[in-house]
Amino acid sequence: MVAKPQNRQIHRPSQTGLSLLETMVALTILLIATVGLLSIGMMATSTTENRGHLAARTTEYAQDKMEQLISLAWGDPTTDSTQIPIVRPQLYARLQ
Repeated sequence: MVAKPQNRQIHRPSQTGLSLLETMVALTILLIATVGLLSIGMMATSTTENRGHLAARTTEYAQDKMEQLISLAWGDPTTDSTQIPIVRPQLYARLQ
C-alpha cells in the first residue's frame, strides 16, 4: 500500500480574469478611438455631399450651355454665344 502525505496544501488557481479597473481602461480607450473615427466620418460625409452638389451644378451648367450653342443659327453673325438666345421663328424659316 502507498502512504498518503499528511500535510497536503490546497492549490488555488491564480486569478487570471479581468478586473473592473482593467475593463474600464479598455472601454475608455475604445471610446476615444470611436469618437475620433466618428468625427472623421462626419467630415468625410459632408465633404462628399458638397462635392456631389458641385458636380451636379457643373453638369447642369454644361448641359444648358450646350443647348444654347445648339440653338444658335449656323453662320448668323448677330447671335452671341454669351447670351441666352431668343428663339426667332423668322430666322429659322429663312435658313431652311
